[in-house]
Amino acid sequence: MRQVLFDRSGTVHVDDVPAPNVAPGRVLIRVAHSVISTGTETAEYNLGSVASQVASNPQLTGKVWSRIKDVGLRQAAYQVQERLNERTPRGYSGSGYVLAVGEGVDDLSPGDRVSYGGEPHAEVVCAKRNLVARVPENVPLDQAAITTLASIALHGLRIAEVSVGETVVVIGLGLVGQLTVALARTMGLRVAGADLIESRVTLAESLGMQLSLDAADPAGAMRVLDDWTDGVGADAVLVCAASESSAPTRLGLDLARDRGKVIVVGRSGLELVRAPLFNKELLFRVSRSYGPGRYDPEYEDQGRDYPIGFVRWTENRNFGAFLSLIDSGSIDVSSLIQSRFALDQAVDAYAAIKAGKNAPLTALLDYGVDDAALDEAPRRYIPLRASSETAKESLRVG
Repeated sequence: MRQVLFDRSGTVHVDDVPAPNVAPGRVLIRVAHSVISTGTETAEYNLGSVASQVASNPQLTGKVWSRIKDVGLRQAAYQVQERLNERTPRGYSGSGYVLAVGEGVDDLSPGDRVSYGGEPHAEVVCAKRNLVARVPENVPLDQAAITTLASIALHGLRIAEVSVGETVVVIGLGLVGQLTVALARTMGLRVAGADLIESRVTLAESLGMQLSLDAADPAGAMRVLDDWTDGVGADAVLVCAASESSAPTRLGLDLARDRGKVIVVGRSGLELVRAPLFNKELLFRVSRSYGPGRYDPEYEDQGRDYPIGFVRWTENRNFGAFLSLIDSGSIDVSSLIQSRFALDQAVDAYAAIKAGKNAPLTALLDYGVDDAALDEAPRRYIPLRASSETAKESLRVG
């Protein structure tokens, strides 16, 4: 099968690799669509040569110098080149059709339409059951491919603990920020937002954002928000920006009301200023991805669900909640799918979303799969068999 891989310099490749086989507690999926995350995934795209990475990172410089002292310049250079040649997968949000289910999975069947999280851009993935959700019949699979990213936005709103009529500010109107705006309006919240790219502000307004703030003018943004909220400020600020700078986070601290909440959802810098945190006694939290269960091996790897009486919204229930909103017509995310690329064009897709202010918000990889194409799914794998003979007198290593 074909799969998207990155080498250590951040260069994108579409390689032919063995397809996975189904495993216990997992679901084998023929992928129809997957979404490139314009924040997380592109952070390591086109990092540059190893020399430039080492020169700009003191920790790497120290490691390389230590290696040179240990093994010599020639061997150290060889080891660095080997690391450069390593290729790793990327991606974590997509949709497709169930090919097979592993032992212990009894609520899904081959042919079911599903969305999944935590698996790479590839023609076939073997996803953990608690990271797979059934897609309702009326929900298009291309929109369902956004489910994992939407659960990030939904979890951020949940831990902000906001209620109908309260004011939220969304800083950073990338894909997760746009989804946060749309979900917040569905929840009956008043929504303001800020971004440096005008086209994203316009798109957010079409999704229900009621007030635009100037991210480049913190003082002006505070005055506008104060006027809009009668001097109260934001009940909660969700920082969805993907930036090494701490400016988005600091703006969030300024905009939050007395004893308000600031939730960092994106990969924003965290060099904080103490004064607003102390003076307003703010609640500051960093959102952990898709929701409760994320990074818990018992939940994700072993498939042990949390009792709903104790954990109402797990990551899997967040998946289902978002898909139900699309199914009922409460939310429409079709406008967020702004560019499509075939899998073989993945290099062009990553280049497009790194094109600065003119970049599309979303890059959707299309695998050309529908109901009729399921029988053509790649099934190649390497069978592993135990040898019928064992070494009796000597052990040979090849």
